[in-house]
Amino acid sequence: MSNDSKNNTMELWSQVCKTNPAFTKRVNQRGGFTAICAQSQIMEATRQWGSYGSSWGLREVNMDFETLRKSNTCLYAAEFYYPGGSFVVNNAIQYLNGDRIDDDFAKKVETDTLTKALSRLGFNADVFLGFFDDQRYIKERITEVAEAASQNNNEPAIEDPVATIKAIIQQKNRTNEEFFQWASQKVDCLIQSFDDLSNDQLQSLAYHMENSK
Repeated sequence: MSNDSKNNTMELWSQVCKTNPAFTKRVNQRGGFTAICAQSQIMEATRQWGSYGSSWGLREVNMDFETLRKSNTCLYAAEFYYPGGSFVVNNAIQYLNGDRIDDDFAKKVETDTLTKALSRLGFNADVFLGFFDDQRYIKERITEVAEAASQNNNEPAIEDPVATIKAIIQQKNRTNEEFFQWASQKVDCLIQSFDDLSNDQLQSLAYHMENSK
């Protein structure tokens, strides 16, 4: 291994460790936790390595229904590969929903396994390290994302209207008065952008607002 390689062991981690709050949702179950949109993780991995299945993904998948048959549990094992190497990821899922087979159990365990694999490489590490339990950190991240979008697009320091409103909605049960003041300023700016939203964006926003109640 070259000296450059030794010095850059945290390079990928540092590039993918921060999460856009627009792609998270607070789940008030099991003590409360922050859920991450799996599709946003795939998007970030695609940005790093290209399309899924080209130079990264899951392979050598094994689904074992026998070992834990009495508990209706499927053991799932797969090799995650990417340009920097590969490793095995193990998982498990109950495939019965009541007395019926959950039609989506295979998709669920595959998605969860992919999330586990990406987390080992540092993707969304700020969520797994508990930073999203700190309201100040969430506010800082939303501001950082907005400023980055402004620099990339030479537009005012405001995030994509749909993503920004999603971020506000998703944190509504966790925010303090200071955050609401910040959010109201964002909304004032966003109102001026509604005329530029496509039908798909409006439908996406309506769906997200409905499911965030």
